Formats: sequence, C-alpha cells, structure tokens
Amino acid sequence: MNPHRIVSFVVVTTAAFHPPVMADTGQQESPIVVVEGAEPVALQFGDHTSGALIDTSVDLDSYTFCGSAGDEVVIVVDGVTFCIDPRVEVFGPAGFQTSSNCQPDCRFGPESCSFYHRFVLPETGCYSLIISDLGSDEAGSYVLQLERLVPAPSVPLIAHGTQNGYRIEPTTDIDYFQFNGQAGELVRIVLDGLTACLDPEVEVLDPAGLSVTSAVCTPDCRFGPQSCSLVKDVSLTTTGVYTLVLRDNGADEVGDCRISVNCLVGCPPITQVISRNGTDFNPICLTNTWTPAIGGQWCASVDASQHPGAFMTVVFLRTQSLIPGRMTPWGELLIDINSTTICNSRYVLGPGETIGRHESSILNDASLVGLRVAAQGLIIGGGAQLCNAIDYTLGY
Repeated sequence: MNPHRIVSFVVVTTAAFHPPVMADTGQQESPIVVVEGAEPVALQFGDHTSGALIDTSVDLDSYTFCGSAGDEVVIVVDGVTFCIDPRVEVFGPAGFQTSSNCQPDCRFGPESCSFYHRFVLPETGCYSLIISDLGSDEAGSYVLQLERLVPAPSVPLIAHGTQNGYRIEPTTDIDYFQFNGQAGELVRIVLDGLTACLDPEVEVLDPAGLSVTSAVCTPDCRFGPQSCSLVKDVSLTTTGVYTLVLRDNGADEVGDCRISVNCLVGCPPITQVISRNGTDFNPICLTNTWTPAIGGQWCASVDASQHPGAFMTVVFLRTQSLIPGRMTPWGELLIDINSTTICNSRYVLGPGETIGRHESSILNDASLVGLRVAAQGLIIGGGAQLCNAIDYTLGY
C-alpha cells in the first residue's frame, strides 16, 4: 500500500503461491466522462467516473442511479487530489439517506484517501448521489465507482483448478468471478497480486449473496516495490453458484492479478479422459489440451501436418456419443452423430498453419456432471481424414 494513503478499513492475511499465468478475462469497465454543469449524471451499476472534479471548495457534484429493493450496493470513492476530504451522500425514496467519507491526515505532509460505502436499497426506485468536500474547504479530483454486489452481475463462471487473470483498473474497480460449489466442500482460493504495491482482496459471497469470508494481502512497499499473494481455505455450506468479489483493498492502486479455486475435500467428480488409440489410417491427430468441465472452457488441437491441402479442422463434442460394438475399419470407436451436441468447433487454417486450435465454452449445468461424452476430430481438404476419438466423463 502507498504509505501516503489512508483507507476506511484494513484486513490482513498473507501466504505465497504461484500458479501458471492465464490471460485476462477482459471484464469491461465503463468510464463516464463528467462535465461540470451537465448534472445530474446518470450512472449504471459498473460505471466509474472520468474527469470528475470538485472544482471549488463549495462545489457539489450530483449523480443519479436506479435500483430495486434488496440490491446491495457499493460506492467506491478515491480522492485523487491530496488533502481533499471526499464525502458521498445518498438520498432515496421515503426519506432514505446514508453517507460516508474519508479524511487524510495532512498535518505532517500531503496525503490522500479513499473509501468503500456499502448499503442495501430499501425500496425500488431512483436515488440521488452527491459528492462534495466534507469541510467545504478543499477542491480537487476524484474517481467514483458504482457497483451492485447482490444480485450478482453476469460474470465469467470458472471451473475448479483453472487459473484466471484479471486487472484492477481504475483504482476503484471491482471485478467478479463465479464458481459452482457443493455443501460440504472445502475449497482453496489462491490469489496472486502480480503488480508491485497492489493490495489484492477477495470476498466470497454464497448463493444467497451473503458474505462468507474475505482475505487480503498487503505488501510492504516502504523500502521498495513488493508484491504479495494469499491462500484462503473456505468451507462451503450451501450448494449453488458462489461469487468472488475482487478489488484493491485501499482503492488506490491498479494492477494485474490471477486467481484459482481448487477443491480439497468433498470434491465433485473430476473430468476423466481416455484417448482412443489411432492407426495409420485413423491417426492420433486430436489432442486434448484442456479438459471439458461444466462452466469452463474446453480446448483441443487437431494436427493436420500430414495432410497437404488441408484448409479446415473440425471437432465435435457430443453426449452419449460412443456406439457400443461399432467401430471404424481401423478399430476405432465411432461417435453417434445423432446424439446431443455439447459443442462443435471449426478452425480455418491460415497460410502455413498445420494445427487447428479449438476452444469452446461448456454449459454451466450441474445435471451434466458425471455424463459420458466424447470428442472426434476431422481434417477437411487434401482428402477428408477422421481423427481418433477422446472419451470423457464430465465434472466441475
């Protein structure tokens, strides 16, 4: 944490673990440009301000947002300018009012501050949000972010054991992932802050939106840049979809992180994989590179390097797909093309390419767990060629 920042709360727990790097999931942020005099500014959940300014000590900036009774809302304010005391006030139907602020201690030098304000909307309707300087004696810039934790937003659902990247930007940003959990399951959450001085925090919400636990790590950057990571074990008491809420603890840094959710005890069936051996006429050209699990990504590759003239590869993933007793002339099990399709993937080979790279999303449907499915590859061009099959049992 920046030594010249103060925040409204601090929770500390640390550990170290370094899973493989994965790409950023690309959760989109929504900047709203604020123009003085063009107020009130309408905000949607997930929006943050750009160019917001308390331009004189007595200035009030006005915003509006709408929500439903029971929505759990978080307002994040980062006072960017030293020594301003940003305050947020919310006014709503039936006389509802709530407020919060932070005050930097500038007696011994310039500091700034930021805070989170969390509350539940009592009624459905539109609300007014006012930003000002608490003492009406400073002016400066700030960033305001509006988020809704409950009901959870539509966000990526990750499979157990996968590593998932995300980026906190701007400083007030909150990102989300979700995962399937079963009552009695013990999961381990591993969070690695990749950017120096970032204070990554994770909060876990159960399927009803109730907070289960939270954890944060705080690197000591007083004597130089450091990063940190944490491990948190969580016992799940309810079956359903859990939400991970991800942010910078002080709402004052930006940076990259990666996170994984891993089952330790009470685990659901994992995906089992059996590769069907190929022959000279039905070769092993289909390779599993990431096993299919509900709510996750399935990745496979098809090798067309032995087939000059190939211009496309195709992969089928189907349920109930192996036909008992039926085989190709080369001893390979066949996929029943009339069975239910989980996903199909086509890859057009570019100039000089010989490997078809396939990636598909698997439906987040708990009824699929334990289901036997199979994949088959096909090379098109230069004489169509059937690949070996791969047999799976789906899991989380």
